[in-house]
Amino acid sequence: MKKNANLIEWAMEYHVFPLALSAILVLLGLSGLFNMPRNEFPDFTIRQGVIVGQYPGASSKQVEEQLTKKVEEYLFSNNEVNKKKTYSFSRDGVMYIFVEVADNQNAIQTKAFWNKIKNGMLILQSQLPKEVKGFYIDSDFGNTSAMLLSVESKTRPYKELLRNVEDIEAELRQVQDVAKISHTGNLNEQITIYVDNNKLLQKGVSVTNVMQVLQTEGAINATGKVEGKVVDEPIHLSTYYKTEAELAEQIIRQDANGNSVRLRDVATLKREYDEPDSYVTSNGTKSIVISLEMTTGKNIVQFGKELEEHIEKVKQHLPPDIQLVKLADQPEVVNDSISHFMKEFAFALIGVVCVALLLLPFRVAAVAAATIPITIAATLGIMYMAGIELDTVTLAALIVVLGIVVDDPIVVIDNHVEKLDHGMSVWDAAISSAKELFPSVFTATLAISATFLPLAFFMTGTAKDFISLFPVTIMIALTLSLIISMMVVPFFNTLFIKKGLLHNKKEEKRSFLDRLQDFFNNHIGNSMKHYKLTVFFAVLSVAIGIGIMGVLPQQLFPKVERNQFAMEIYLPSGYRLSQTDSVVKGMEKILKQDKRIVNYTSFIGSSSPRFHSVYAPNLASKNYAQILVKTVSEDATAEVIVDYQHKYSNSFPAAYVRMKQLNMVNALAPIEVRISGNDIATLKQVANQVIAVGKTHKQVIWTRTDYNEIQPTLKIDVKTAEAARLGLSKSDIANAVALHSEGITATQVWENNYAVDVKIKSPKASRSDLSALRDLNIVAPQTQSLIPLRQVADVNAEWNDGQITRRNSVRTLTVRMDVTQDAVANAVLQDMQPAIEKIKLPAGVELNYGGELELQGENQGPMGTALGVSIILIFLILLWHFKHLKHALLSITTMPLSLLGAAFGLFIMGYPFGFTSFLGLLALCGIVVRNGIILIDFAEELRLHEGKSVFEAAKLSAERRMRPIFLTSSAAAVGVIPMVISRSSLWGPLGTVICFGLLLSMLLTLFVLPTLYWLFFRKEDNTNPANETPETATV
Repeated sequence: MKKNANLIEWAMEYHVFPLALSAILVLLGLSGLFNMPRNEFPDFTIRQGVIVGQYPGASSKQVEEQLTKKVEEYLFSNNEVNKKKTYSFSRDGVMYIFVEVADNQNAIQTKAFWNKIKNGMLILQSQLPKEVKGFYIDSDFGNTSAMLLSVESKTRPYKELLRNVEDIEAELRQVQDVAKISHTGNLNEQITIYVDNNKLLQKGVSVTNVMQVLQTEGAINATGKVEGKVVDEPIHLSTYYKTEAELAEQIIRQDANGNSVRLRDVATLKREYDEPDSYVTSNGTKSIVISLEMTTGKNIVQFGKELEEHIEKVKQHLPPDIQLVKLADQPEVVNDSISHFMKEFAFALIGVVCVALLLLPFRVAAVAAATIPITIAATLGIMYMAGIELDTVTLAALIVVLGIVVDDPIVVIDNHVEKLDHGMSVWDAAISSAKELFPSVFTATLAISATFLPLAFFMTGTAKDFISLFPVTIMIALTLSLIISMMVVPFFNTLFIKKGLLHNKKEEKRSFLDRLQDFFNNHIGNSMKHYKLTVFFAVLSVAIGIGIMGVLPQQLFPKVERNQFAMEIYLPSGYRLSQTDSVVKGMEKILKQDKRIVNYTSFIGSSSPRFHSVYAPNLASKNYAQILVKTVSEDATAEVIVDYQHKYSNSFPAAYVRMKQLNMVNALAPIEVRISGNDIATLKQVANQVIAVGKTHKQVIWTRTDYNEIQPTLKIDVKTAEAARLGLSKSDIANAVALHSEGITATQVWENNYAVDVKIKSPKASRSDLSALRDLNIVAPQTQSLIPLRQVADVNAEWNDGQITRRNSVRTLTVRMDVTQDAVANAVLQDMQPAIEKIKLPAGVELNYGGELELQGENQGPMGTALGVSIILIFLILLWHFKHLKHALLSITTMPLSLLGAAFGLFIMGYPFGFTSFLGLLALCGIVVRNGIILIDFAEELRLHEGKSVFEAAKLSAERRMRPIFLTSSAAAVGVIPMVISRSSLWGPLGTVICFGLLLSMLLTLFVLPTLYWLFFRKEDNTNPANETPETATV
């Protein structure tokens, strides 16, 4: 330690350098406070991508067998895929596979993987049915919008609205940090050609003829160039359609007499909007939603300010009947969140300083209090230089570390004052106090760092993303606190603390701390005399703490507190979009009259773009809608959700209205029971029994499965021989049926950059029901005769699964359950598990759990491993420091003493045990070990260098270190009180664990540790015999 001691002396002698360095770091920190990247939470890595495959005309079972299985086989041949978390949905005509990339793949490897998959899918398509139209691969599925804007108008058609949207997007692209702009909700015009079968027959024209002509004449063809002597002149042949009139005049065929048959002769042309698959309304008005994403690593608050300037510029040029409204404003959310946390941080800082000023003499307290803002500002400076963002996690780390960083200067100042009382000069006392305590403070800093460091290595998924910067921030602050305490505080002591506390003591009024010291001095001896009782109470406290922890509900992450929530509307599979829209309009009427609602945007048939990291958009479906609701406050959100859940969830026939509060759990429901096997009927039978169990629990409010309801379908079995005899092919029949139902897109009309689809359809009057389909007349191309569909095919109604789900390549039906707003999902599931486990599973069927329980299970192992490694690291640090096994074991036995306070605090405050509670427990263990190190070190100093007996050394060290331990524990407890008072479901548990845990563990440490020290080392006492008792030792 001589080198370190010399460094302290050097810092004292050349104090200008450490003071200047501190000042530079403080200024850098103040600058960083306003310029650092900011976010509400750290960026969560969404390792999920989506592959969509189109297989028109195939049933859900055909899609599963002929498409989904083949793609899964290819995907699972890649080691980068997390098979357990990869799942698929097979629906009529479409496949969705949600691919989870393994946790061991970094960002570069993940990007390379998706490039490989995109290339591989092109090769795979050649091995699939030729009717498979292709794949869409979205590897950016996890990208989150920084801002959602609604462009709405009651009077403008979509075409004009779109032009304004494009102008707005062009303006917003001028913002430097905009990464991607997209829009959703637009409906394109189309030109519909309503063909008349009788006229087609009369003119000798088939639908196939019409399609071929339109596709050929509407295309842009390459025509080459004219080679000149100097300049080549390219040739552009303008062949594509520009207007409906051009389409109507298009010649379809000419008869033998030279008479032309034009399109208008056999069809009626009409420009209109087709029946949409989805659309968007904002506050009941048609709208298009713009999504803006920000470049990663930037200051989102500053980004928001720049966007606001351009938005105001846009508003000045918008027509009066077009409104631009913010739907989701992440910069505002982050600014409010950070501002709120900064207030809590300021209150915590003031609280810690006040504790020091109230409990210590002013000159002593002033030096200790001055070091806190210096350390925190310097920490911000280092974070700024390292590119670490300012978010609620790093701010929480700073709040937690507040009470810890005040410990270093307090013990150094306390030791300095003691040496002054023993007659040392001011200069020598300053150097000696720092030298003497450096080993203890350095070891304590290592021990606290060791409690958090393993989290960065062993946590996975969302928890790892969430926690990654927490230990880094704490380690930076602790290291700076150590340096400042050893190199700056001693010089401050020479300037401001030149007299000990015993100077003029008789004239001074006794303080609260003096009286507390007297009380402790009078009782520590009795505690050690009755060592059996003391040890018994210590063991009992640990047992009670473990018992309370055992009964606490467990919830890894709570809900997110925000002035926004989503309302999800579900109707049975197969319901039309108009049915969904009627439910949406009913809810919009309710929202419009509620003063707690600021605005609302409805996505009918689809979901909003991702505006929260772990709230994934739902798959588009006509029986689904999402209403994005903004309220006046966070409290109003919780109030509205409870209110609406009770009143409106089941108020619409055949529909369920789900209130979705944002959270940090990447699961479709808080409770998921997964049933795997091959036979769908068997899976549904087991699922019905699970649903029955769920419905008996009073806190379960909605149960459903991801196989949806079976839906009615029409099956056409073509009589191949009969069709061939009459001159009809399967494609003729398919085209006729498609024409009868949705229509067939033949070509496009381009109006500058605006594309208008041209679709061929039958008139609506002929598309009524099953009987109309059976009577559908098909024109035979060769004979030009009309043949009813019933003559060449059997048309029957049947029932099909609306959706078939597979997980890890096995059919898996998931029963999903929502719980009441105040319920903890894992506690509810724990109540139901005995009944679920009693269900007799048929052969080949397996049952397991997803939802919050799966997330908790995935993280409990890493959390336990991180805790175990922390304990091992702390033990090795203690062994290195003390050089003796017994000392290390004695110091580490203080860790369990923190359990009772932590568990008791969570219990009386009504918090579940979750991830932030775990962080608080780690911090608590580190602080308790730190107190133990300083106490044991002083006891060793008294015993080995001043000749005290083990009992005397233990008792005196407790008396001497009571003040700094009480001060630092009080300061740390006061520092987190703003967290406790806030009642934040995320950070409240962390503050509660530290506050309650420190106050109780401090009491236990001060009375139990000296007693254990005497019990551990009494046989090594050279002054007293081995059978020494507290009574003889006192004598």
